[in-house]
Amino acid sequence: MLKSIKILIILITLFMLSGCGEEEYQDYMDAIGDGATCVYYPYGENQFSRDLSNITFTADETGLSVIYKLTNGSSVTENYITIEYDSSGNFKSIKENENHNVGDYKFSFSNFTLQNFFNNFKNYGNKCQQYIYLYDNRSKYLFYETKYSQLSDNLMYTFSTESPSTNPDKDEGGSANSCENAQASDCKKYTVSTYLDGDVTIELGHANNMNYYMVYNGKSSGIDYNYNDTDSAGVKIGSYNFMVRANDWSNLFPTSTTYANELYIDEKSLAGSIVAHITVAGSQTITDYEMFGTPQDAGISPSINKEEQSTTMPDLEIEEINFCEEKGVLKTFQIVGYILFIAKIIVPLLLIILGTIDFAKATISSDDKAPKDAMISLIKRVLIAVIIFLIPTILDFLLSLVNGASEAFKDSEFTNCTDCLFDPFGDCQATDSFQ
Repeated sequence: MLKSIKILIILITLFMLSGCGEEEYQDYMDAIGDGATCVYYPYGENQFSRDLSNITFTADETGLSVIYKLTNGSSVTENYITIEYDSSGNFKSIKENENHNVGDYKFSFSNFTLQNFFNNFKNYGNKCQQYIYLYDNRSKYLFYETKYSQLSDNLMYTFSTESPSTNPDKDEGGSANSCENAQASDCKKYTVSTYLDGDVTIELGHANNMNYYMVYNGKSSGIDYNYNDTDSAGVKIGSYNFMVRANDWSNLFPTSTTYANELYIDEKSLAGSIVAHITVAGSQTITDYEMFGTPQDAGISPSINKEEQSTTMPDLEIEEINFCEEKGVLKTFQIVGYILFIAKIIVPLLLIILGTIDFAKATISSDDKAPKDAMISLIKRVLIAVIIFLIPTILDFLLSLVNGASEAFKDSEFTNCTDCLFDPFGDCQATDSFQ
């Protein structure tokens, strides 16, 4: 019986090893054909454009490599798919590495379907599809080969096969083709974090012979133009009224063809309105820069804006109970420990004694098969006796694993119970009564 089980396990293992990944490997090879190389650049101004020059996919029969070229001239190469072959050149296995760490970024391809990407590559006549998309999932960036409509636009970044340097409309300010303002001759975009609404995009540009700023967050957008360097009327987007102070226009537009390197947002609650001043570091127009600490500091209550209303449940008062310190608990565990100790001694002895008696009877019997059957029975009883003897030790080991995990919880006292259960004569701290 044992021999049959061993053979079955070996056959199952060999079957799994021989067939593992072959279908995925064949799909991959069919999709990439003779190989593919696609280069993608951050599209427009976003948080990656200052760190990443481009991302290159290179695929062949050895797998898929992703090369992250950084703006500082260095690069990081990660193997997304690695295909292994045996000494005869036959397929052995296919491995995936979906998560890549590149500087401060954590990129993931868990939502990236390679078959879709490479099938599109073949359908386009061995040309790379123009865009791939990156979704910000709380600082873990998920790649998609298509743009999913259910993902919020303000958290979706675009990478394009079109190199920014090849765009004839691009100058120091940016690309007019990527400007949100259709009237813009050129522009530059910034991603700025706000306390209440998260990241928003601010676009500075030139349109109709005037400077303008534009703010959008995926839900709404608005434009305000510069009129003789006066304070702007403000653009209401989300929770904020975005404004530019008069003297800051020259900070945002240092010359007629350049823009500020970085922007700051000065968030304030003024006269019942939530104001976000668009400014730059060191601006003299903002003398008391501050960020909100809580929505209440900003003058926001959950009932004002239902869309931004927090769904977090209030903290509940929970009284901590240490089960092993309750009256009578340790004493009960100690009594059960005595029973287990006696049982693990007596039961194995009885099994071995009975097995020995049966073996002795079979030895002196006239039946030739009786000693062999008795020996098998004796061995089984000895094994059962050993298992019974070791059951407390096994339980103690398993519970020690649970106790180790419980270190994450403050002041865990579970070991008091296990000490009384498995060592009733030793470390148990139970009292002499249930009082």
